[in-house]
Amino acid sequence: MEYLVKEEEIFLDILSRLRLVDIDQIYFHESVEPRRLQRTCQAIEKEGVIRHPVIATALSPDRYLILDGAHRTHSLQNLGCNKIPIQLVDASEIKVEAWEHLVPEGIWLDQLRDNTIFQWTNTIRSEFHVAEMIYTDQTIFWGYPNPDVGESCNRLKAWHYLVELYTRNQSVIRLPQGRFSFPESNHVLLRFPTLTLEEIKEIVLAEQLVPAGVTRCIVQGRLLNLNIPLFLLNSTNKTNEWVQFCEQKVDKLRLYTESIYLCEV
Repeated sequence: MEYLVKEEEIFLDILSRLRLVDIDQIYFHESVEPRRLQRTCQAIEKEGVIRHPVIATALSPDRYLILDGAHRTHSLQNLGCNKIPIQLVDASEIKVEAWEHLVPEGIWLDQLRDNTIFQWTNTIRSEFHVAEMIYTDQTIFWGYPNPDVGESCNRLKAWHYLVELYTRNQSVIRLPQGRFSFPESNHVLLRFPTLTLEEIKEIVLAEQLVPAGVTRCIVQGRLLNLNIPLFLLNSTNKTNEWVQFCEQKVDKLRLYTESIYLCEV
């Protein structure tokens, strides 16, 4: 009985971090991929629910930074929702890593080689690089902003150019860091430097964004499968319904400590 009481207290604490916030209180740190956004928006509209709350941390008492869920948040906005369900997490609970991108070879590689925005070298320099590009034959190149292009060619601008170049027409597979040493045939593997949470906040406060799908924010204790109805998110007078919805979820929460594989949209 004591165990069950403690478990319920844990669930109540987790649900207390579930917030319904105005869309204008939301800040993004990354761009979105148009094709991924379209698929996500269509899936949410078809189901009539958002399955999982987005992960956010506080920028200030009334401003929230989306760490995971940019495509879902933009989808809700496109569907006319003015409220966003967030799971609020503290900075101490967040581990920031970088996704690696496995990308098929194609014309984009020729376009990249012809563009003067980058300098590619087979030796790593002391300054921060934009990306590390690994080929099937085990050759590795590091890309740096070309100083000859001028001050307008900064690291963030070059980073956006690179990611947008191949996500525009290629199917990109996101991989956790260290999954592959070298890519499979006819592919290249791109690795990116890992940003700290403070660096991400600095970029956001400077009204900038990082490219889509390069940051990976790992949080323990995520709330999944809440299936939040869209009708709760498209009105300003749904407070009572929202409270009732959260209360109904307490008895349905289950904590799984083993590893799982989740198939995303």
